[in-house]
Amino acid sequence: MSSKTYNNAFVFPLYLVTGKNKQKDLFPKDKQNRLNIADGFIDGITVATGLKLTKDETGDLKKTFGPLDVLCFVYSILHAPIYRVRYRDLLKRYFPRCPLPINLEQFASLVTIGRELVSLHLLENPKAHEFVTSFPIKGTDIVAASGPRYLGPGEREPNTGKVLTVGRVYISDVKQPPSPFSQLQYFDGVSPEVWDYEVGVYKVCEKWLKERKGRKLSNDEINHFQEIVASLKATIMNVSKLDLLLHHWKPVHGVKIKQRAIAKA
Repeated sequence: MSSKTYNNAFVFPLYLVTGKNKQKDLFPKDKQNRLNIADGFIDGITVATGLKLTKDETGDLKKTFGPLDVLCFVYSILHAPIYRVRYRDLLKRYFPRCPLPINLEQFASLVTIGRELVSLHLLENPKAHEFVTSFPIKGTDIVAASGPRYLGPGEREPNTGKVLTVGRVYISDVKQPPSPFSQLQYFDGVSPEVWDYEVGVYKVCEKWLKERKGRKLSNDEINHFQEIVASLKATIMNVSKLDLLLHHWKPVHGVKIKQRAIAKA
């Protein structure tokens, strides 16, 4: 969603609401609601994998696949570095176009990774709650007006000059010496890969903290940031598997269908 009046916001629901109560219930789980995926894309998956679409949200990926499996398949494709690099220029101007799977094995593997990524980004995955960072220094918990500053392994602490062995995100202004009653506060253990991880054109961790400049972080927010870091670390590990699955993929449809197979959801 954009706060700019000249930008449009686009929404791609998995289901479209049908029936008399569509104005009252925007997000029903009624299986009678129309699936918002192009028929050609469903047909393409069926031809490539031999699976049949089920009315359930997920299939067994042996004989059937469900709408949520399609969403997770697309989600994994959109996170694959090989895809994002290959179509970088097109993705800046158009909606992403999703390729069809090569076979059942590839489809099932991409769906599995997609499920993991979805659960991580919703912070529902247990891995998101396994903190890899700490917030060890007590203080005001206020994010400096100058914004957060990241210091990677090998750089020196602002106070002592000691060489850091892990990355740190300082929320205090490192250019200003701390008062006698406080110390510089930071999140310890943030790797450079996690700090630099981008969604769109923004670094996730930096963007989250910059939105809170001049504010005091609550305990829930301190924990939430650490959940984001843990989620991104697990995301990077999952994303690294995607290129191996798509290494031999070529930018062709792969199966014959009546219309171009482009996912709507």
